[in-house]
Amino acid sequence: MTEKKKFGLWDSPDEYIYNRTIYGASDEPEGFWRWVNDGIGIFKLSGPTLVHFLDRCIEALQSRGAVPCEPGHPTYADEWVELPLLGDTPDAIRARVINDWLETGGGPMEPWSGVWFGLPHQVVPLGDATPAPPRKPSLITRPIRG
Repeated sequence: MTEKKKFGLWDSPDEYIYNRTIYGASDEPEGFWRWVNDGIGIFKLSGPTLVHFLDRCIEALQSRGAVPCEPGHPTYADEWVELPLLGDTPDAIRARVINDWLETGGGPMEPWSGVWFGLPHQVVPLGDATPAPPRKPSLITRPIRG
């Protein structure tokens, strides 16, 4: 009998998607950077297979009502603010986030950077957020250079 290959805590990318995005995402938003880095580091994915994995991670959270968000205020670490204008449909949002990442080189990302996806109870609508000081807009940060 052959032993099933394990990827860290998970048996497969599908189990990862279920546990990280469908079942596990309830305390705080999930960062796109984590899916990128885990897809590359844990599952050794690249090219179209990695893009498909990332698309499925985002889609799984969107199926639960998740929206793109970012930390809303440097003083209030638990306030997440919805990111508007990333797309009019879930498909357009996924395409925009993935394409923006690909345009930066499509490699590993700096931890805690880039866009996040939060469930409705985790995210404050843009107009209701605590005002924050102006900052340079950035959807996806530059990939780590190795």
